[in-house]
Amino acid sequence: MITQILASGFGGQGVVLSGVVLGHAAVLDGLYAAEAASYGAEARGSACQCGVIISDQPIAYPHVTEVDWLLAMSQDGYKKFRSAVIASGKILYDQELVNPDPADPHPHVSIPATRTALDQFNRRMGANTIFLAAASALGNLVSRKSLEEAVRLNVAPQHYDLNLRAIDLGYKIASVA
Repeated sequence: MITQILASGFGGQGVVLSGVVLGHAAVLDGLYAAEAASYGAEARGSACQCGVIISDQPIAYPHVTEVDWLLAMSQDGYKKFRSAVIASGKILYDQELVNPDPADPHPHVSIPATRTALDQFNRRMGANTIFLAAASALGNLVSRKSLEEAVRLNVAPQHYDLNLRAIDLGYKIASVA
């Protein structure tokens, strides 16, 4: 089993942190994981992407080459990476930030991560974790327990409770998606 996930967005959304958390959760589940990220020269607002490979076998090449799950949190990321999604792959997108191409043949799932974060937390912080939790639940990527532990290990302590609430919200969204 090998699953390749590509998260895309723009700097400041927590896309790279999401990839780190997902990879760490996979390792906590006893799997192999590799994560590689890239982003523009500016810290906030520039394009960024983070690829995560999860496998039950050692990983020979640490970069995503065939996308099983595209997690799009920006229109530019969606446009740039949707062609890399394999035939059986799926595209999850933040409905506040992405307008999917109706002609794209891949299954698309709308994840209202940004809207939910604004409604629940009165800010965008946590949208990345909502999105990640929904994706993890829909793709059965990692266990919820490991995802929660990886958040605890990788998120600043003052944001831990918000991110645990965000995980709960993401799982709720996935249950009705």
